[in-house]
Amino acid sequence: MQSVFGLVLALFTIIPRATEAASIEKPFRRPPPAVSHCGRHVVEVARGAVRLDGEAMGPSGEEVEMVVAPTWRRDCGSVAWVEMLGTERRLIVVPTIGAGAQSLSWALPPTAGDERIFWVGRSRIAVGVAMLQPRAMASWS
Repeated sequence: MQSVFGLVLALFTIIPRATEAASIEKPFRRPPPAVSHCGRHVVEVARGAVRLDGEAMGPSGEEVEMVVAPTWRRDCGSVAWVEMLGTERRLIVVPTIGAGAQSLSWALPPTAGDERIFWVGRSRIAVGVAMLQPRAMASWS
């Protein structure tokens, strides 16, 4: 009976250390590609840059991290996401997807990380925990 108790006690002391070591050595993983609901477009993070249908979006040579997944407009003609560039959180919108697509960006205030992107209209976006509780709004023409 004592040997079983000793084995259980030994496991309780080893397991937390093993999980701590695994979490420290956990390799960076890039998010999976985000495919539009129409299936024609893909946004992915590759080598620190965000790519839309294979074309780099944003400045080259700067490492970005996508913190809010891409959200597609209902007609698949536009996409938006939130990224971290250094310490700056930015809302990125590609208003017209196609060859030579240009992106628009807005700086966002700090947050707890629980936000989502909501398409409010064809050229208007809300960023927040709910559509009716936005922390930021952006519109363009």
